[in-house]
Amino acid sequence: MDSPPSRVGGRAQSSPIGIILILGITLTGAVGLAVFGGAALDDAQQDSRVGQAEQSMTQFDSQAAQVALGESDSQRVQFGSNSGQYSVDEDAGNVRLIHKSWDGTAGNDYEIYNASLGSVVYESGDSELAYQGGGVWRTDDDGDARLVSPPEFHYRRATLTFPIVRVTGDGSVSGSANAQISRIETANRIFVNESGTYPDGSTRLLNPVQNGNMTVEITSRYCEGWRNYFQERTDGTVSDCDSDGTVTAQLVTLGTQGPFDITRGEELNIRGMEDGHSLDEFDLDFRSESASGFNNFGWSMAGEVDDKRFEIYLEKRGGGTNCGDPVRAVVYYSEDGGSTYHTWVLGENHGDNHFEITCPGGEAQLSVDFLDSNRDFEYTDSSTHGSDDLLEFDNYESEGSFAGSETFDEHGDDPNVTYSSGENESVNMTIQHYFANINDTNMVIDERQQGNAGLDDSSGGTILYAGGGEVVTFLHVTDNRIRVELD
Repeated sequence: MDSPPSRVGGRAQSSPIGIILILGITLTGAVGLAVFGGAALDDAQQDSRVGQAEQSMTQFDSQAAQVALGESDSQRVQFGSNSGQYSVDEDAGNVRLIHKSWDGTAGNDYEIYNASLGSVVYESGDSELAYQGGGVWRTDDDGDARLVSPPEFHYRRATLTFPIVRVTGDGSVSGSANAQISRIETANRIFVNESGTYPDGSTRLLNPVQNGNMTVEITSRYCEGWRNYFQERTDGTVSDCDSDGTVTAQLVTLGTQGPFDITRGEELNIRGMEDGHSLDEFDLDFRSESASGFNNFGWSMAGEVDDKRFEIYLEKRGGGTNCGDPVRAVVYYSEDGGSTYHTWVLGENHGDNHFEITCPGGEAQLSVDFLDSNRDFEYTDSSTHGSDDLLEFDNYESEGSFAGSETFDEHGDDPNVTYSSGENESVNMTIQHYFANINDTNMVIDERQQGNAGLDDSSGGTILYAGGGEVVTFLHVTDNRIRVELD
């Protein structure tokens, strides 16, 4: 039987074992507090150091932009008293600009630009801050870079402005550091470049850009940061970062814009149109090189995409060339490969509504404005109007059947109307509707005249339309270099 604890002066005395246990617990707690409290303090100090360095690097970004973009010849930045290491690496990262399928032929790619970006880097523990490409990026122990300050890359309304900022220099400094920023080159034009040409030696590096797509390729240890930025700032196709740390952002170029050739064998490339009715201008101006003028004149523009077929054709029936003679205009469309089709006709029997040959100065010519709201097409089977089966899709009418009705309700600008045979709609609305349906199509041009004389060289067309969110129409790229010296 254990003895009860002894009492001295009426109080119980603790055993030696209990005292040892209490001391052990107290000591363990003190050691734990010192260890974990010290670690927390170190983390807090590390966060503070990196936070200060982040502010300093953002300030460096601002002053470097002034030098790179020509607002100042030089700037000096004090990074402040801080542990860690600052360094300059002019070979870090790379930027390429590639115009893929620049002439409309798949695989014909042209590298417009290829150069190192360089970087100014701050490293402390598992954290890294870097100035590269005119932006600041941060990487922590998770390994993924994130954006601190945006690079000089701006995309808005189909215009890409990319003043590429490149860093030269070398060396490193530990602790407190200063940076001297000096300008080497500002606004050296890469695109637009009136003196530069594509591989054919004649097509110049000018706006608006056409055919294929423009691809910006960045190779960087801060790839994820670049990728996230591209995704947020463009609607183009942005790739994942590959094993080499390379990300690409692709922007589709618009098809034909402005003047285009309307003679036989030429193509009108429709691509990248903004959703809805986005045609701003679509005119044709025909001049004949034949003495017989527009005798038995015929002209078409036709294209296919998936199961959709679309054609516009014009014809003057009969011989002779008389000023004021009417010219028939027909629009053909099928969305099921020709099984059924829709046709709209503006012909001789439409009175003053029709297009007609004019003779200013005694020379016969035909001018057609396909965005004319004062002329109307009639929804009708063109095969019942005596068409000559002389052009591309006119022959398809015999393969299918005329659809008894057509509804314009697919686009926000459509009137939400169903048309039956014999009903009318403006030339402008009809053309806008079908062009919106057949985006990304190459329209092949054909023509026929008496004696196969063809069109005069002064003939031509003009088309203008707004681009969608993945489109680049105007490109402005410059090379801007700075030198950074640390001390």
